[in-house]
Amino acid sequence: MAARFEIRKRRGGQYYFVVIGGNNRVVATSENFANRAGCRRGIESVQRMAGAPVRDETEAPRPAAGRRTTTQSAPAHPGKEPTATPARPR
Repeated sequence: MAARFEIRKRRGGQYYFVVIGGNNRVVATSENFANRAGCRRGIESVQRMAGAPVRDETEAPRPAAGRRTTTQSAPAHPGKEPTATPARPR
């Protein structure tokens, strides 16, 4: 499976994207964007070099609990946003 981009939304309403590798693990996380359009422009900028498809996680229903491929980690220190980390195999 090829790499893909996923658009996500933080609790504070800001958007960001992650790059998911062929092994379904997060390989990159973007900066925060004030709106979805800015996030898509960021993806387009990276896509020109990467050529990966986009999946907008803010519009499609999320997988049921237990079927997720990533989990959110706690912030490393105050003021730092959490990043997605791969889920441990069962």
